[in-house]
Amino acid sequence: MQLMYGKMLTWLTLRRINLLTLTGLLLFNVSNAHAEYSAQEEYEIKARFLYNVAQLVYWPTAENKQLLVFCFLGKDVFGNTLNTIKDKKVEQRQIVFKRNVSLDDIEQCQVLFVGMSEQSSLSNILAKVSKKMILTVSDIGSFAEQGGMVHLLKEEKRIRLVVNLRAARDSSVKLSSRLLTVATVVEK
Repeated sequence: MQLMYGKMLTWLTLRRINLLTLTGLLLFNVSNAHAEYSAQEEYEIKARFLYNVAQLVYWPTAENKQLLVFCFLGKDVFGNTLNTIKDKKVEQRQIVFKRNVSLDDIEQCQVLFVGMSEQSSLSNILAKVSKKMILTVSDIGSFAEQGGMVHLLKEEKRIRLVVNLRAARDSSVKLSSRLLTVATVVEK
């Protein structure tokens, strides 16, 4: 019993260290994402943000699958920039990308990135994912204020996170307090 308790304590300690490291990297990326980058570099940074944000979500163990599915709705703006995170894992789950998904396909997603090309359909998209345990992320203007969960806001020389806490709560998505400390929080 003591051995099992010791292993669990070691695991929890390592998890805390990993989360602190991730928070530090997220802060580093937020403060060092300069405006002088190309579109490809911008989306490489946003791909890393997607990964870091996914690391700071408490994924339920009841649905503990082997995979964490990142879906992309709309025009594919990431291209090969997702290669920067394709071999990474989130809570020991391998990341899988599904591009150009339709609204009918979102049930298979744990993370849904809504591309700017879907701006005119945003209210329908958010209504469709409402109450589903799907982390919604986008770089559409005022995404969080419109009911999305995480907005990757490009502002001057950096990318900032804006998090809609109510949208996350309504969908039973549990966000780490570490994520909330580096983000602007709205409750709409």
